[in-house]
Amino acid sequence: MNLFSKITGVTAKNCFNYGNSFIFVVDSQLFSRAMGSNRINLRKLSYTFKKNIRIIRLPESNDIEEFIKVIIYPLRYKKISNEDGNVIISSCSESKAPLIGRDHSKINQLSEILKQYFNIKSVKIVWVQKLTAFAKQTGLPFANYKSRNTFSKNETPRAKARGINK
Repeated sequence: MNLFSKITGVTAKNCFNYGNSFIFVVDSQLFSRAMGSNRINLRKLSYTFKKNIRIIRLPESNDIEEFIKVIIYPLRYKKISNEDGNVIISSCSESKAPLIGRDHSKINQLSEILKQYFNIKSVKIVWVQKLTAFAKQTGLPFANYKSRNTFSKNETPRAKARGINK
């Protein structure tokens, strides 16, 4: 953190490791100064530490959703809910595995970070099924339609153009 303040001229409130990057937390008023013009300070830090560096703003008192969103970026999620100290992140299928991490490493790191700032008990990641799967379970009428790119072996556009029908 001392090296961070020497390069940026801003004192970091906290620093933590998430995944393969270091994340520095600074006051929101000093955020642009910490980044530097054209993100020059960010590049210097990344070159010095030889790791990905991210600088984020200090969270407001109850803005847990924005804080989680900044930490897990660029991964997408559907919804974040906080119920009695238990955070539930609803994610799409392609974001679930990167959010959890190998041997639950990323979810454990995220849980420790959130405990420091928001007094959270646990973090859970829930996979949200697609609408068609939900529709099939509930028996809604649009569940019977095939998606646009779903073809059987001989119904592909190329097979139809060649006149192959079995």
